Amino acid sequence: MKTQIQENCLQLSGDLDFSTVSTLLAEGEALIRSAAVSAVDLTQVTASNSAALALLLAWLRVAKQHSHRLHFKGMPQQLCDMASLYGVKFLLEEEKNNG
Repeated sequence: MKTQIQENCLQLSGDLDFSTVSTLLAEGEALIRSAAVSAVDLTQVTASNSAALALLLAWLRVAKQHSHRLHFKGMPQQLCDMASLYGVKFLLEEEKNNG
């Protein structure tokens, strides 16, 4: 997993799964707390699983706790489908539409 920040957007590329989310969790939380990022670009994510969904929800929680907005760009279809299945897609879409 590779990360890059450009214009307040955290860009992720590579696999977003159980083997990569643990290292991204703290990094993303720190960036969100400091308001260094207001968006996460997922267009270059090549594979994802439920760990990726948990990561995005954790980042949303941190953003809300610090009264920051966070939205997601280019969410992979697999991740959208999983969010729908778990009944949390509206949380991700709400932030996208309000961001």
